[in-house]
Amino acid sequence: IENGEDIDMLVFGDSISVGGNSSGFTGVSPYLPTYSQLFAEGLKLSYGVSNVHVYNHSVGGKNTLWGVENIENVLQQTPDVDLAIVAFGMNDPTLNGMAYVEQINQILSSIQAKNLTTDILVIAPMLPNPDSKTVSKNQDSFIDFLLAHCEKEGVAVANVTHVHSSLLERKQYADMTGNNINHANDYLARVYAQTLLRTLQDKDVPSDEGNGAESKTKKGGCGSTASISGAGIALGLAVAATAIIPGVDPAVFL
Repeated sequence: IENGEDIDMLVFGDSISVGGNSSGFTGVSPYLPTYSQLFAEGLKLSYGVSNVHVYNHSVGGKNTLWGVENIENVLQQTPDVDLAIVAFGMNDPTLNGMAYVEQINQILSSIQAKNLTTDILVIAPMLPNPDSKTVSKNQDSFIDFLLAHCEKEGVAVANVTHVHSSLLERKQYADMTGNNINHANDYLARVYAQTLLRTLQDKDVPSDEGNGAESKTKKGGCGSTASISGAGIALGLAVAATAIIPGVDPAVFL
């Protein structure tokens, strides 16, 4: 980013990361791109990057175990990437938090084993519809385990869970979903993209220089033990709204 060079980005997740239910993915007006495409555009607009090459290997209906079993094959098909988005959890309703993060960390380890310079954003997913009893179970607990056990230098958590929870204090679930079960509509796809951008902007990155060196922090990049409150991000999204979709009223994100 600092050199204005092209970015190679891997997206690895479930149907939300495939694109469901962005209107551009489903082929209906107003044809809004998927959240990963919006994020890529946001990187170009915010940092002056010439191009972001997106390699999306997400598959609908898959969970973290599938991710562990398939990440090596995905990495073999993908060039070394500068940035990876890992986004599972919606299809792990009965998995406890520790088992979930153990499998997420296996995916992260595989990515970093191939290329130590790859930065990773792990997305804590949106919440499923609480009225869908077979889908809505443990997903709201995953964020705490991600923040406690996954963040480190080179890895940061994009806290969509708390952002979505904050928005649900004012908006109905149906207003932010495309299938009324577990997919984002255009509104929430924008929120996904902007949460990713805010995570890059607002994280404190721990940096250990040499053995026994005092830990220092710097702003930006990936990795942290600090968290951003859902309410804080939700308010911040209003400020950043027009940076993603020109002409969008920032007030709609509050």
